[in-house]
Amino acid sequence: MRNALQEYLAEGACPAYRGKDEILAFEGFAGHAGAVPMPLRQDAMTGASILIQHIVNSTMKQYPYDVTATIGKLELLPGSSNCIPSKCTFTVDLRSGEMDYIDELTEYIKKKAEEAAGKYNLKISVDIDSRKAPVRMEERLRQILKESCDSLGYSYRNINSGAGHDAMVFASRWPTAMLFV
Repeated sequence: MRNALQEYLAEGACPAYRGKDEILAFEGFAGHAGAVPMPLRQDAMTGASILIQHIVNSTMKQYPYDVTATIGKLELLPGSSNCIPSKCTFTVDLRSGEMDYIDELTEYIKKKAEEAAGKYNLKISVDIDSRKAPVRMEERLRQILKESCDSLGYSYRNINSGAGHDAMVFASRWPTAMLFV
């Protein structure tokens, strides 16, 4: 019996994929965990955690199968269990076949980052590390793959691949398509 992910991925052709990495950093003020009252803290992790939850919730609500948002790396400074974090740096990896979705989500992230920074008296910086335009797979080849699946009795659906496959490079020079089985 297949799980939901296996069912989603079953025999699919990839129409396009792209990605964008952002590095965000909240800066506050370090202090001892027991000495600084909660209302006086400038806890960088608190601001980051609220923003991360907004990113996940918005992506799930607005783009559940069209965008992936991954918080893959998170670093706290000074990094002690009894110290309020003065800095929290984390990555946001956004991937989709639609540039407009990525741009919409990026604007939302910037807005929510400013709100979180303001609420907790933090500084925020956003650095876009990489930005890649969608790479479209060739429609004629995708149609051939679909017809082949149909003739063989296999299910078929379009799915975006967020991974960086060789097809991203090939597609700029030759007609290219991908099939996930």
